Amino acid sequence: MIVGATLLAQPPVAQLGWTLLGITASANIITWLLSDFMQRKRTVFRFLILLLRAGLALLALIGALKIVWLFFDLTIDGLPPLNWINHNLHQLSGWLESTLPKAVWGFAKKFLPLFAALFGILILWMLGGQGKSKSSSPRIEPLENLRDPASTCNR
Repeated sequence: MIVGATLLAQPPVAQLGWTLLGITASANIITWLLSDFMQRKRTVFRFLILLLRAGLALLALIGALKIVWLFFDLTIDGLPPLNWINHNLHQLSGWLESTLPKAVWGFAKKFLPLFAALFGILILWMLGGQGKSKSSSPRIEPLENLRDPASTCNR
């Protein structure tokens, strides 16, 4: 739906597609989280905590850069640190646009959020162990259960 709406230039349909993808991804995350909780694995929960910590660390870094600029008047090439980062990201975008063919860069700009969302879903799926079958792994018995009781000697 998202791809078709993007190719046919139909923004309302693309918006519906993104909304449905968000709802589906949220439902999958909740399902994986509850499954991990019931199986006491906590893999998805740890991954979500990792994402939360990374987001908080990013916000703390942004706040620290803003404070350093406000209180200590730190500038990089005459720009506040956050403006300098923004300027360099725009330069990188311009360089990619001039280096890559127009069709490739346009495709990358349009579908990068979709690829990022699918990559996140794939990572959660792999971490959740959804592809593994529990019956495929053989159970290994401890050595104590394999001994013959008649062959053991008294100690």
